[in-house]
Amino acid sequence: MKISKKVAGVEYAIRDIVSAAREIELQGKTVDYLNIGDPVQCGFQPPQNVKQAMIDAINNGNNFYTRSEGLTELTEAIAKKENAKGLSISSENILVTNGVSEGLDMVISSIVEEGDEVLLPGPYYPPYASYVRLHGGIPIEFSVDLNSSSPDVDDIKSKITPKTVAICLISPNNPTGLVFNENALKQIVDIANEHNLYIICDEIYDQIIFDEKFTGIGKVADDSPVIILNGFSKVHLMSGWRIGYIAFNNSPQLDDIRENLQVGNMLGWITVWIHQDHELKDNYEYIDYAFPSIVEALKSI
Repeated sequence: MKISKKVAGVEYAIRDIVSAAREIELQGKTVDYLNIGDPVQCGFQPPQNVKQAMIDAINNGNNFYTRSEGLTELTEAIAKKENAKGLSISSENILVTNGVSEGLDMVISSIVEEGDEVLLPGPYYPPYASYVRLHGGIPIEFSVDLNSSSPDVDDIKSKITPKTVAICLISPNNPTGLVFNENALKQIVDIANEHNLYIICDEIYDQIIFDEKFTGIGKVADDSPVIILNGFSKVHLMSGWRIGYIAFNNSPQLDDIRENLQVGNMLGWITVWIHQDHELKDNYEYIDYAFPSIVEALKSI
């Protein structure tokens, strides 16, 4: 049966490699899977009171659609978090999604048309290129200096064409762990503004930092068309709960896309943000303790 060319061009290398790994396992060899960023599969769990709050919400009948943007209490809490990182927005600039992947799909589908180009930092999380291709676009990789945590500005400029619509960033980066510093973020924002481009920044790992200082792009955004993607899968250890969000900077250039994107969510999700406690801190103190040993083990492979 026929399938569309768009779907045929979609790849997900992180999961595709599992097929090859399973063949190795069938040979009796042990395989350690490092391909999926899922802390829960490594023994970590959401805080107990968060899990209990979700159970209570379900048992209390809160299993229905809330308003399209997400429950007001939740969007207000997310806006407060993003403002602490540098933005200056209200809850009306927040859209709760079913994971960051859906948020990414919604944004890309809203700005990319056939033949449009999107700049991505190499290497990048594979779904970025997949969603661009799915919607008829062309992913264009730009160079990044992994040692200095800075983009190759000249390379970015050389790859901008009349078909370029956006520059995507992932900071901290998946898969390299690179964290763009404030100067690097400012350079990219300036380039995007010069060429009237959207800036899409994935900050899902924003609190899992070991040897760098994290700077949110909101700190240098001003009124630029910056769109931040984030969620609860990594830092908050809720990968299977599928809760993400889009944060739109307070920019007139984003009015149209903000007003035309909506999605329904469950009332119970509010428990995720309101109920936080020390357990998350304990989890990441353990990871920080184990980090040097993990690095040495990987180097020895």
